[in-house]
Amino acid sequence: MRSLFLFLLLACSYNTFAAADSIRAGYIDSIKHVVKNIATIKDSRVIEYCVPTTAAESRAYFSLDYEKEFSTGFHDLQAKLARYCIAGNTKLLKKYLYLSEYVDGYFAEDYFVAVEKIARANIVSFLQRTRRLRQRENKEID
Repeated sequence: MRSLFLFLLLACSYNTFAAADSIRAGYIDSIKHVVKNIATIKDSRVIEYCVPTTAAESRAYFSLDYEKEFSTGFHDLQAKLARYCIAGNTKLLKKYLYLSEYVDGYFAEDYFVAVEKIARANIVSFLQRTRRLRQRENKEID
């Protein structure tokens, strides 16, 4: 399983979502709203929008865990992200895998445990997604 994680880190090392270290307009307000109301949010596109796509967004995203008002909702959001990925939402899975670029510290352990659960629950989708990411990365290197 360790080699799977190393492969995942290599496959996700290139950020395809955004070139600049910027924050999408309305991103912070959106994630705060989602985290506060996570129990009522059912639309996977809303959840998908919360996944950070730049280093600046990831700093804002992970900072929610340090705010008492948002910490519980933040953890509920993490659980919901994993559940949607396990259920086969491949678009969300792709973004979730790219999140590995930004995880560190205490969150990294929880993140990789979730990735392992996703891989075990839906191994075919997981392997297809990571193979496509690796192929795209190889084309960009050539």
